[in-house]
Amino acid sequence: MSTAKSGESRFARFRDTSRKGDRDFLNRSSNARADTSEGPPSEREQDPSAGGAASDAEEGSGGGGQEPATWDQVVELYREGSKKKARVLAARCAMKERTFVTLRRSEDLYVLDTNTMTYLEEGEQVLRELLAERLGSYHTTYEFGQIRAKIEAKTYVRELGEAKAIPLRNGDLAIDPPRLLDFDPERRYVVRNSAQWDRSARCWTFRRLLRTVVPTRQERRLLQEYAGYCLMHWRRPWRRVLLLTGSEGNGVGLVMRAVMSWVAHVSPERLAHSNETSSRLRGPWVNMVNGVSPEALAKTPILQDFAAGGPRHADRTQIRAVKQSNQQTQRATKHVYSVRELPALPVGEAFFRRVLLVRFPNQLSASDRPDFKRLRSEERDGILRWAVDGLQRVLDSDGFPSESNAETTRERWQAFSGPIGRFKAGVLKVTGDPQDVVKKRAVYDAYRDFCKHEGILADTIDQFTRTLTEDPRIESARRVPQPGDDQVRCYVGVRARER
Repeated sequence: MSTAKSGESRFARFRDTSRKGDRDFLNRSSNARADTSEGPPSEREQDPSAGGAASDAEEGSGGGGQEPATWDQVVELYREGSKKKARVLAARCAMKERTFVTLRRSEDLYVLDTNTMTYLEEGEQVLRELLAERLGSYHTTYEFGQIRAKIEAKTYVRELGEAKAIPLRNGDLAIDPPRLLDFDPERRYVVRNSAQWDRSARCWTFRRLLRTVVPTRQERRLLQEYAGYCLMHWRRPWRRVLLLTGSEGNGVGLVMRAVMSWVAHVSPERLAHSNETSSRLRGPWVNMVNGVSPEALAKTPILQDFAAGGPRHADRTQIRAVKQSNQQTQRATKHVYSVRELPALPVGEAFFRRVLLVRFPNQLSASDRPDFKRLRSEERDGILRWAVDGLQRVLDSDGFPSESNAETTRERWQAFSGPIGRFKAGVLKVTGDPQDVVKKRAVYDAYRDFCKHEGILADTIDQFTRTLTEDPRIESARRVPQPGDDQVRCYVGVRARER
């Protein structure tokens, strides 16, 4: 039997037994289940307040030894005036019919959709409609609130979708090594990738497209590794941002739409506001924005964090800000930005160790551009397998084996950061050594010749100096460039690159 068919049969088999599965899932205690064969699911948290199972038993839930509660019993208890017992039994009946979870940090009620095996935010609406149907005239807003509170007390969870597997159409894919698991409501996913796991799937059209727009093999492999890393939605062990550079019409949008799953589109300008960051990056696996301006990219908080480092342990203000920024839900989100030109940033080596650059230098002609809908429908499973192969390389190497070192990334960044950056990367060798000195006028004249050759206007010498000295290794000072020379304005920490 093929992987696709076996996955579909597994899905159908789960739907057929979903009622029994819901009862088993919600009647188990939160720490009773340990899945040793398929990898541990996310831990279910107990409500630390007093309103748990013990208080329900005192109110007449009857414990695990009684007959299962029925809605007829609930209505009869309301008729007799035993509202407390009726509410307890109503909560049990509702949890038998539907699987609910309550997100602790927001008190939002989610409900399991057994058709997709994902949790929906419409839990409160579903519960309200269910109680209105089952309780009839005894259903009121007050009774709904009381029953909802009892369901909340039994279904609190810390987070949704943290289970260490990739939710797919035909099951949940565990990694390292890749193996397909049966659907399980305890993994608590809120989204499911439309692709399915098939080891034999291929994506020849997608690979041809990639060779056209990304000519170097190392960069294609780096893109593959980060695409796989984005499938690792539960955490972000390697702090990396992927930046895609190139001119308009280079196919970057087409490639990334084909690759990425569950994407947010929060611009760097809006990311500068912490409230926006918290609300929009809670859940999505990837934040991907095309056509970012260099000025906006320079203001992106995550890049600023890379430049400045993490919060200092002695700085309570920074630590408090981190704690208040919902870092638990944001830190797993991966970031991908495409930009035509990179900004000049006054940053050090630590920054360039955490930035991955992939160039899209070639224009994508109409004849080379595949139909996106057809590409997604025919090669969706193959693209998934391609990305999983990249993730395996990352896990096996404990990092990105195709990334460049910090110095190479710095030089490439400069080459993509406007004419001054290109001149600096191609003509100058930045050493940071105070013994390396070149005359400012000689360097600027060479820059003007460079701009004339490229057919662009040269910046003034003051602007050129400001941009060049944003590199912390370069300074402008009066020096003696050669023994016997007069002291003149020089750039220190840089020399001419050997031809």
